Amino acid sequence: MDGKNKNKFETVSGRDCMKVYRHKKTRNLYLQLDEVKNCTNANDGQKMFFYTEYGKENPMKFVREVSEFLEKFEEVKLS
Repeated sequence: MDGKNKNKFETVSGRDCMKVYRHKKTRNLYLQLDEVKNCTNANDGQKMFFYTEYGKENPMKFVREVSEFLEKFEEVKLS
């Protein structure tokens, strides 16, 4: 990948990591789409989760540093 076309986020893992999480404070559900790498100059190489609102028609998408995400969210097992 050349420097001109470098995306801000690159996939870190090729594994299936789509899991459902609940925000501990708001209780809202989110779907983890992937684990990505922050490639901005200030935080180059920082591991992040790419996630989206769960069950919404036009869901917003977000990124959050992995350790912060795991502090604020808990995995939900859907049956």
